[in-house]
Amino acid sequence: LPNPIDFSQYSSMQGAPDDPPHILCVGRLMYEKNHIDLVHAFARVAPAFPDWGLRIVGEGELRPALAAEIQRLGMN
Repeated sequence: LPNPIDFSQYSSMQGAPDDPPHILCVGRLMYEKNHIDLVHAFARVAPAFPDWGLRIVGEGELRPALAAEIQRLGMN
């Protein structure tokens, strides 16, 4: 699917030099979105990219389970 957002207008914008890179996921925290797999995948690659972070933004029925898994993996 084509991206409906034209990012070319933002190509000259840069974040602050000290901002570490992040992967951002925004969505409802529900089974169909499978955020647990995202957390597990990030946990596997995170040691190779220690400056990177993962931010998951959203609410939903799986928030407690997702938070518990993040805690269990030591990725608070």
